[in-house]
Amino acid sequence: MRYAPRDAERKEESQPDEAPAPLARDLWRPMALLYLIMILRNIVTINLYGFLPLYYSARGDTLWEGGTALTLFLVAGASGGVVGGWLSDRIGRKRVIVFSALAVAPLLLVFLGTGGLLQYALILPLGVFMHASMGVSVAYAQELMPNRPALAASIMQGGNWFVSGLTLTGTGALGDWLGIDAALQLLAAILVIEFAISLTLPGRAKEAG
Repeated sequence: MRYAPRDAERKEESQPDEAPAPLARDLWRPMALLYLIMILRNIVTINLYGFLPLYYSARGDTLWEGGTALTLFLVAGASGGVVGGWLSDRIGRKRVIVFSALAVAPLLLVFLGTGGLLQYALILPLGVFMHASMGVSVAYAQELMPNRPALAASIMQGGNWFVSGLTLTGTGALGDWLGIDAALQLLAAILVIEFAISLTLPGRAKEAG
C-alpha cells in the first residue's frame, strides 16, 4: 500500500534553501581594512619567500645556508599560524593582529642587521609573528559575515596573493639598484603601515555591526 506524503513534508521538500542575509553596509569598512592588512602582510611574506636565499647568497653565504634559513622561516610560520589561532581564541582577534604587526617590523630590521647563529635564532620568532595573524584574519572576517563564512574566507584569500606577488618585480628592481639588504629593509615600512591600520579595527566583530 502506498501512502501520499503529508502536506508538511511536501512544503518542506518544495521550499528552497534560505538565501543568506545581505552584508550590512557598516561591515564593509572593517572587511576592507582586514583585506588591506592581509595584503600588506602578504607582500612582506611573499618577498621573504622569494628573496631570502638570494639575500644570503649576496652576503657571500651558500645557497644551502639561504635554503636552510627559508626552511626555518616556513616551519616557524606553520607553528605561528597555530599559536596565533590559539591566542586569538583567548585574547581576541584584533589583539593578535595588532601585536603581531607591532612585533614583525623590529624583528625584521634586527634580523637583517645581524648575522651568524643569532640571525638563525631570530628567524624563528620572525616566522612565528609573520604568520600568526593570517588564519586569525580569516576567522575575524567570518565573524563579521556569520551568514556568509565561505564568502568571507574567499574575500580574504582571493586575489591578495596575486597582488602581493606583483611586488616581487619591484623588490627585485630595488635590490639591483640599492642592494637586496636595503630592499628588504624597506619592507619594514609596509609593516608599520599595517600596524597603524590594524589599530583602527573594531575590538570585536560584533562591535562593527
